[in-house]
Amino acid sequence: MRELPLTFLALCAIQFAVLGQELKPKKGKILVYNEEYSVLADNKKVRHGDYKKYRIDGSQILTGKLDNNNRVGEWRYYENGELSQIFNYDEMKLIFQKSRQMHILLKRAIKLKYPISTQPQTI
Repeated sequence: MRELPLTFLALCAIQFAVLGQELKPKKGKILVYNEEYSVLADNKKVRHGDYKKYRIDGSQILTGKLDNNNRVGEWRYYENGELSQIFNYDEMKLIFQKSRQMHILLKRAIKLKYPISTQPQTI
């Protein structure tokens, strides 16, 4: 009977450890752009969750999600405030691009190890 409270406490401790990490929102200011992201409460170097980069004038540059400092899912790139590219990091696949020049810039920026598997849609 005495083991029941100890077992309950052990299960509670495991449950709290398994549940997601607490996130703290951060804002960064660099000369020509601002960033918004969250970091883990117990490790401020680990970015996690929504990420947004925008110019000082408020126009968007980049939006996406981070999972322990890794880009995941669809990331949207903007040029002059207009959507110019969508890249899916889970599939390592270019979904949309407005111009060929942006595709070249993105490829250089992220140093892809894998070639883009499909022809990008151009508008």
